[in-house]
Amino acid sequence: MEELLLSTEHDFARFRRLLDKAPESTIYHTREYVDFVANHLGAESFYLGIKENDRIIGAIPLVLKRNTNLGNIINSNPYYGSYGGLLVHPDLPPMKKAEVKCKLLEFFKHFAMEHDCVLSTIIASPFDRDQTFYLDNLGFNYRDWRVAQVTLISSPGKKSLRESLFYDRFSQSCRRAIRKAEKMGINIGETTEKGAALDEFYKIYRENMESIGASVKDKSFFEKALDTFPKGVCTLRYAKLEGKIIGGIFQFYHRDIIEYYQPAISHDYRSSGATNLLVFHGMLQAASNGYSYWNFGGGGKRMENLYHFKRSFGAIDFIYHYFITAHADDTHIKELELADLAREYPGFYVIPYSELY
Repeated sequence: MEELLLSTEHDFARFRRLLDKAPESTIYHTREYVDFVANHLGAESFYLGIKENDRIIGAIPLVLKRNTNLGNIINSNPYYGSYGGLLVHPDLPPMKKAEVKCKLLEFFKHFAMEHDCVLSTIIASPFDRDQTFYLDNLGFNYRDWRVAQVTLISSPGKKSLRESLFYDRFSQSCRRAIRKAEKMGINIGETTEKGAALDEFYKIYRENMESIGASVKDKSFFEKALDTFPKGVCTLRYAKLEGKIIGGIFQFYHRDIIEYYQPAISHDYRSSGATNLLVFHGMLQAASNGYSYWNFGGGGKRMENLYHFKRSFGAIDFIYHYFITAHADDTHIKELELADLAREYPGFYVIPYSELY
């Protein structure tokens, strides 16, 4: 086994084969997404790998943000709701997997130190069922966590897809909301192109975020995503009533997972059931195309209403952790205000807010 900083198209072809196999793999690990986000954030993407017999058997993608004033930081991976962490070939025997993971973590730490990082963060994939490995082997300084909520949408067997999801997965309140939206005459559409639908979606999304004082993604992020990713990997699903777009969901597709990346609903139609209908149509389409998981993504620790909304679709909890390592004295980071962190490291996770002075 040898360490390898992936750089050639041959390297990335082997990396793609690992992504197709590794159970931890999400859209957020792919070269397309990591490079896209790094470019959007004015940062640099890197891919650390472990090679054996011309095969990549383990890897970790990361993004480096340089800051000459406060110190560089690394995320695997940055930007709202993204994951990263270790990818290991599933065919390896248990002892070999552990060896590969250890080598990757050491490689990651050396890389952080060689690039003068003050802090690094690994955000483990919620589909990684062995996150205790980080607890036992990383030697981190801080830890944070989130809850990803995931609905299993695989083939229903003898039942129709609609029956399987509607009655076996969804709660009664969720079913009522879907029926209400259908009776109102709300229609569902989908696009992979920029244009009027995205313009209306973004206007609603921005209003939603500003009303709760949350960070707003630039419109260019959504526009460039639709332009950059291969057709079908990134889509906008939208709801229309009487010719007017009233909500939507920005989605990513990877392997057997659909990422419910960014929803938005017009304030006047929050009780219409439109978002429930959007999700239902998305799940039906995904299941019919062989997808297995609808990932609602992670939420904070006090977002109770959102948690119960996702739960109404039969979503179950996948806990995932943020492992933060200090590679130098980080006192000056802890003395910063939240606004300072957002300005100096936009889109990056830096340190748990509870650690700030």
